[in-house]
Parts: sequence; C-alpha cells; structure tokens
Amino acid sequence: MPKNAYLFWKLVCYFQHVTNYNFIDKELYNLGVTLGENTIYYRLRIVDRDFSAKYSRIESLKINLSNVQIGVYPNPFSEELFVKIILPKKENISLKMTDYLGRVLYQYTTNTENLDTKLSKEFGNFAAGVYFLEVMTESKTQTFKLVHQ
Repeated sequence: MPKNAYLFWKLVCYFQHVTNYNFIDKELYNLGVTLGENTIYYRLRIVDRDFSAKYSRIESLKINLSNVQIGVYPNPFSEELFVKIILPKKENISLKMTDYLGRVLYQYTTNTENLDTKLSKEFGNFAAGVYFLEVMTESKTQTFKLVHQ
C-alpha cells in the first residue's frame, strides 16, 4: 500500500468516531469579510470509507471584526501575492519584502481610500525561496513568512 494511501486510511479510521473538530479558515479574507458583524456559512462534504459522499447541514458563524485584520495569500506563491487589510479607520499602509538575510527587495507605501483594502503585486521574477513580508499600519505591524515557488 502506498504511503499516502496508508496515511489516508489511518485518517479515515481516526475520524470515524470523532464528533467534534476544529478548522481554521485560511481563506476567510477571500470571502468578503468586512468590519462589523459578518455571517459566514459552512457545509462539510463527508466522504465514507467506500468513497460515497454526503453533505452536512449548513452551519452559520457570526464574526465581528472591530480591529485591524491582515491576511496575505496564497502561501506558497508563484506569481501574484495578495494582501487583504481591514481597518477601523483610514490609515497609511506600508509593505516591505525582505529575504532571509534581511535585504529589502520591495517597499511600498499608500494611503487607504476605504476601510477594506486589497493590494496585489507580481513577484514572478523573484527566485524560489523564503521571504518575509512586513505589513505595517499606523496601529499594527505583522510579518508573514512566505515561500516563493
């Protein structure tokens, strides 16, 4: 049995009796979440041992965002990189991309026109490797470790 098939079988057997589980939605920023109260809907596709599938009932989740939220995706990336920033007020935004030696490879600063900002930049000419993107607002600084393929 191939190693990945064995791992899949082991996971299937493990989750056979699990009724509680956790999930971190890394694509939350792609769903159009904005400041204030948001309702997100989820549904699971459940695959049985015989590979038959069924869907769970739809569950809703209320999310209230009242502070700065920053997301960077996709990671790993190959061409284009997106930065999603949700702010409680208009602020300056600065981006700084460095390599693992700390050399600054890209810098960008802008004023936000709206509270829900999505920035994109092409990095296709970067060599494959690990990079760090520092996203700075007036009220928050966050650094993301990124892999360029």
